[in-house]
Amino acid sequence: STAEDRFGRLEHRLSYTAANTFKYDRWHTLVVSRNHDTLHLAEAEIADMFELALEWFRRAYSIEPMYTCPEMIWDAMPKSGASQMHTHLQASLGFDIYYGNIERTRQGARFYAQRNNGRNYFNDYLYIHQMLGLTIQIGNAHIIVHLTPIKDLEIMIMDEKLNKNFYKALHLVLQTFVDDLKEYSFSFGMFLPPMVRR
Repeated sequence: STAEDRFGRLEHRLSYTAANTFKYDRWHTLVVSRNHDTLHLAEAEIADMFELALEWFRRAYSIEPMYTCPEMIWDAMPKSGASQMHTHLQASLGFDIYYGNIERTRQGARFYAQRNNGRNYFNDYLYIHQMLGLTIQIGNAHIIVHLTPIKDLEIMIMDEKLNKNFYKALHLVLQTFVDDLKEYSFSFGMFLPPMVRR
């Protein structure tokens, strides 16, 4: 049995939340897949974890709406920094800013818009990669082979929201890493737009 968050455990058919013993923020949880084989997750199992994370973000935000910045980290296998072998995401809701590279990218996108008549950095970034043939489109989701990666084999997936196209794209990337590239360890980071009251 694992620890629960302040508002209890959230459960879906294929995943559940567990309080993180080593929290790095006030709102920080684990989303654990019921399938412990990270290298062979079905698309539905990936989707279930992310949908549960969205539910957790909404629940935490409803309790403390000053925490508005949702992001997730997924390290798979010890080489990537995972402390446990079982499949789990770390989800956190930050106070007003995101962490590290994500916040730098967000601030850079704001600066880019200010310097370029309001142009959207992410749209331009995607366009450049499309023109170079470095993207695969699945619905509104775009898999991007990063032109200027921080680390080798860096892939980016852009979509307006989490949905079946995003999950299909992520599943394709993970299958490619495991089945074709024989890469069994990965680190994944993502951010969602700031939470707002509906």
